[in-house]
Amino acid sequence: MTEHLRKYWPSGLTGLVIKAAFHSDLDVAREAWRSWQEQCDFDNTFWGDVRIASLAYRRLGGARDAKSLEPRLDGLRRYIWSTGKMRTRAALPLLRKYAEDGVAFIPIKGAVLLARNPQAVSDRFIADIDVLVDHAGWQKAVDLALQGGWHIEKEISRDAAVHRMWQTHHSLSLLKGNKGAIDLHYFSLRLNRQRGADAMIWKRAVPGRLGEVPVSLPHPSDQLAIVVGHCFLYANPKSHEWVSDALTTIATPGFNWDLFTDAVIERELAVPAMTALTYLSEELQRPIPSQVLHRLLTHVREPFQSELAAYWRTYRSRNEAEARAIYLAESIRSRRLVEGVPSQQPHRGASSALNTKARFNAVSLEEKVTLPLPRDVGPGQSIDFRLTLRLNGLPLHQTVLVLLRCLDGVPLEIDRWRLRGSWIMPRRLTGKINGALIMARGIDTLWLMAKKAPPGVTLSGSFEARVV
Repeated sequence: MTEHLRKYWPSGLTGLVIKAAFHSDLDVAREAWRSWQEQCDFDNTFWGDVRIASLAYRRLGGARDAKSLEPRLDGLRRYIWSTGKMRTRAALPLLRKYAEDGVAFIPIKGAVLLARNPQAVSDRFIADIDVLVDHAGWQKAVDLALQGGWHIEKEISRDAAVHRMWQTHHSLSLLKGNKGAIDLHYFSLRLNRQRGADAMIWKRAVPGRLGEVPVSLPHPSDQLAIVVGHCFLYANPKSHEWVSDALTTIATPGFNWDLFTDAVIERELAVPAMTALTYLSEELQRPIPSQVLHRLLTHVREPFQSELAAYWRTYRSRNEAEARAIYLAESIRSRRLVEGVPSQQPHRGASSALNTKARFNAVSLEEKVTLPLPRDVGPGQSIDFRLTLRLNGLPLHQTVLVLLRCLDGVPLEIDRWRLRGSWIMPRRLTGKINGALIMARGIDTLWLMAKKAPPGVTLSGSFEARVV
């Protein structure tokens, strides 16, 4: 029943080098290692595969197995070690400042492995230090970083980083010189950007140290949920450190399969979790409890299967079916969280009323129109909207794509329309937005944009929305 998930598994030369590094049978691993060396062009091999090759080299030996690659693999391991050391040393002063100033934070992803085992710096390539920050201390965390000489990547303003992270991004990339790289997480995962999604991570966190800095560490069961929730999202080139992260985390004292399964189901991450665990079980012959797989399998369903397919294929430019799957998946996660916290107050949007109206005129292609949403949206409610559009300058029988979205960082699409030039004007479009989604994601505005039309086309019209 999980055959359709195999398309996400590492294959080809990538699959060979992963088997060499992690297959439970050493004979199978050695054969995979020999095959990989015979077939690969080391100079043109994916960077992610080369990093896994360093682990296979450490596991399976020196010159007898690695042949002429031995000096280069030795050099690669030194590079991985030195990069990890530089990244950690650059990050520790800021993390120490957080600890001293009462900013609660939890290292996640690769940084957890370094905290639990400093020797892992020789094995786990560290591109940046990932840190989850408590929402109460988020503004202070951003300001301390900026005061300490860090800068925000991707030209995000300080005000947007402080006040709009909830609505737009799950993390903030910080850089300092050529060595410092921190990914400051508002949410632990892109797929779980709902208010309260990380509550159990904080509740189950345990004390630890990263270098000389006292930190809280995620429970190993929560750490594995983060690993599998992140590992199949789009990246270019793709990385497969998740395999070593998962196996190391499963072997960590205190790891509990029941807690992990509960966390995955609560977060609606059964699809990526099943994809990862069946790969470990079937391809690498690693023991995964059958009851865990059976329990997760009952939660593998739509729209989460299509959501994973969308996030696997691309980061932004999604087709209509992919955008719809993501919207439905976010709505389900939001409803689960909002209903699980009865004391949550209705979300207060940009307007002071239960109804909003806006007008716009002669808006150019690719220009965003901001549309306010009503306030006091409760979990059992929704927002009904009506758009009245006039397409100025659109020739007969030619088309324009109109997008209605919210959240700028990774846009969440509410609806889209492909409209054709016609004598019939204006066009009236209607729709509904899930109230739980509005609450959990903190959505206070929408934006409208027209694109993929002949030059000179403009958009005019009005927008009305009301709570029902």
